[in-house]
Amino acid sequence: MAPLPEVRSTPARPFLYSGMDYCGPFLVRPLNGKGALVKMYVSLFVCLVVKAVHIEIVTDISAASCINAVKRIVAWHGRIVELHCNNATAFVAFQVRNHCLDNGIKFQFIPARSPHFGGIWEAGIKPFKYHFRRIMGLKSFSVDHLHTVVTQVEAVLNSRPCRHSLILPMIWRL
Repeated sequence: MAPLPEVRSTPARPFLYSGMDYCGPFLVRPLNGKGALVKMYVSLFVCLVVKAVHIEIVTDISAASCINAVKRIVAWHGRIVELHCNNATAFVAFQVRNHCLDNGIKFQFIPARSPHFGGIWEAGIKPFKYHFRRIMGLKSFSVDHLHTVVTQVEAVLNSRPCRHSLILPMIWRL
């Protein structure tokens, strides 16, 4: 087995180095409860150092929604130095890359058609879907209910034993 990349083995503040992926679509009832179901997606950010998870709801897979998700995680967790992702449609747009470069974020793609390079964030999608399906099943739900369940699943994923207890004491000494 090859050694871990330096980003994954050097102590750093959580989410300074992150990976990102989309999940969905999820069919959601509109806020007023009337009309056709709307497709919504989940953007999952994984800290490459401590494997913490941050989940954002996005309305579509456009570049604008992707940029807004990045803005929200930066507002919540602080500056990101490197953001890794696969070559999905939303991420390949020049607007996303330009936004990241303008804000000092090094935006990196994994090689095309090689999801195993993004194993750490792909591994975050699987337990998210598992817990989400266990809670929601196949029934339809509102946007508010989606936001609540996604937040609860994020709490479950971040409560699992991970490397926090080993790395955080090292970070506080830096």
